[in-house]
Amino acid sequence: MAHDVGKLRYVMAGLILLTLVLLGWQHWGMNRRLEISPQTGYRYSVTDDRPEGDSIAQFIPSAQGGRLECSVGAKAGSPYCQLDIRTDSLAHGVDLSDYDSVYIEASYHGPGSHRLRLFLRNFDLSQSRAEDENSWKLNELDVTPNPANDHDALTIRLNNLNVNSAWLADNRIPADRSAVDLSNVVMLQIATPGMREPGLHRIDITALAFCGKWISREALLLVIVALWAGAAMIYLLLGLHRVRQNLAASRARQQELEAMNISLEIQNLRIEEAARRDPLTGARNRAGIRDELVREMKKARKGVDTFSIVFIDLDHFKRINDERGHGVGDAVLKQLVRELGSQIRHSDYLVRWGGEEFMLICTNTPFDAATRLAEKLRLHIRAAEWPEALAVTASFGVTTYAAPEALSAALARADAALYEAKHNGRNRVVGHAP
Repeated sequence: MAHDVGKLRYVMAGLILLTLVLLGWQHWGMNRRLEISPQTGYRYSVTDDRPEGDSIAQFIPSAQGGRLECSVGAKAGSPYCQLDIRTDSLAHGVDLSDYDSVYIEASYHGPGSHRLRLFLRNFDLSQSRAEDENSWKLNELDVTPNPANDHDALTIRLNNLNVNSAWLADNRIPADRSAVDLSNVVMLQIATPGMREPGLHRIDITALAFCGKWISREALLLVIVALWAGAAMIYLLLGLHRVRQNLAASRARQQELEAMNISLEIQNLRIEEAARRDPLTGARNRAGIRDELVREMKKARKGVDTFSIVFIDLDHFKRINDERGHGVGDAVLKQLVRELGSQIRHSDYLVRWGGEEFMLICTNTPFDAATRLAEKLRLHIRAAEWPEALAVTASFGVTTYAAPEALSAALARADAALYEAKHNGRNRVVGHAP
């Protein structure tokens, strides 16, 4: 128990350390950053309020970003200049849903409020139309850089984005699809405030990037909770396993004591079982079949089922012993038991009756079925490969016990059938029905 408590303390310390490391790594690391510039493959262009207005926009690219110059006029109701940054494909824009902020380094030179409008246009394959940019969802955000000559580094959370209400109304967007969507952003727009602030406006953009974490804090917290829950589950399962082990050990000790109490009985049973087996072939001997024969006779006399008796005698076995030696003869006897055992049921009993003679007790088997089995065994023995390429055959005598006759009568009938098979040329099956 003390050992388990010690291990639990180590596991708890490890989990606490891992939790702190993961939280610290998520806070100070795991950073992902998407740079937006002419050098990263995005297409830059400008638009202005012409022809309705008289504002004039131009873009001067640089290594880091570029400069949007805008001569804002006073002709239009809402004069503006705008920088459009596009991806190469409408179907495969940029998925910004895993980013949490936009990083902008910019300086604003010119009259007025120095406010910038940031638009993220999302192309929804189910409702946006390629030929109509006004159908692209308009996610918007206002940005105010520092005054001229001070390059301001702003980090603005993307959860401050809103969908333009006029766009929602113009496109008749249902409420369930009116939320901010950044899953396929195909154009980023930076525009002047859209107010009457005539004059030359110069916006220098030295860095533009989207920032986020490879794993959000919420997802990491779920992972940490899962780790703790998994550790708790493993600890509970291990505890349950230990309880089961202890219970199993207690049962094993109990069984061991019971086994010791009956060890003499087990030894006697083993001695008795050994006495019931032929030491050479492993088949049962006459003593080993006594109880089974009595049981089968009782069942037959009650009319439950019947059993058949098959005597088996190896043909010319004495010749094998005389010509090839007793070693070969013993090998043939052992193989015979294996061959017969492979062809009979587990419920049947094979008995070495004496010398080269064997008896097969076929439980729940009528006379015709026993005769067919004997013929099958005869053919199998004749076709088997025997030691020293011997041609081995056997003769069979078959009968069926007929209640309530004495067992000796059935045995005598089977023996007579075997004698007839041997007298008529051997290697054959003879049956004497009751």
